[in-house]
Amino acid sequence: MNVPVKPKIVGHRGAAGLAIENTLAAVEIAARCGAQGIEIDAQVLGDGTVVVHHDAQLGRVMSGHLPLQQLTLPDLDKIHPLGLVASTHKERIPTLRDLLAHADAVGLAVNIEVKNDGHNPEWLARQVLSVLADWPRHDSALISSFDIELLAAIALLAPTWSLGWIVADLPSSWVETLKGIRATSLNLHEAAVTEAVVREAHTHGWLVQSWTVNEPDVAERLSGWGVDALITDYPDRLADRL
Repeated sequence: MNVPVKPKIVGHRGAAGLAIENTLAAVEIAARCGAQGIEIDAQVLGDGTVVVHHDAQLGRVMSGHLPLQQLTLPDLDKIHPLGLVASTHKERIPTLRDLLAHADAVGLAVNIEVKNDGHNPEWLARQVLSVLADWPRHDSALISSFDIELLAAIALLAPTWSLGWIVADLPSSWVETLKGIRATSLNLHEAAVTEAVVREAHTHGWLVQSWTVNEPDVAERLSGWGVDALITDYPDRLADRL
């Protein structure tokens, strides 16, 4: 009898349901709650600095109202979270370099979702890869995006990196798309996951990672279908059940 392997628990934006998302505090909390990895969002400031932030503009999570493209690295010291964070760190928007170092320190794998707010895909790929070039843990990382052109640029520039295509509604051409960018992972919205999709992805050697899985009952169903990783705002909930 084949016993399904438990899926990895991946904290969404660190642990977005338990801390200010995409901060060092969220990384720490994800590790304490039993996550094996984190998913975080990478954006580029106006001076080319790669930072960890979901939105293209300030105001929802962090103070201010400017687009990130109008900010530079020194501006980060003037920005604070719109909420309280229990942490030993003075929370701010972290650079990608700083967050990767912190994830290393607490032993978490990292899924780096690259957001493209109108940039040339090749230019953006080079900005992100320039940070990752100094990071030794390629084997514990995934670069993911909704942007197929960006993923294709990364595949061309850095073919050894693992790539994940993020998709909410699975198109009929999904197999050809994943082959075309030499992806290793299908990062699929939990409502679009079926047992048949998981089975077909596995026949091609691809992982299936599902987002955003916050309910333990859904997590158990997806685990039973063989989903490889569950991306969640609440890693503690899933760790308690799985």
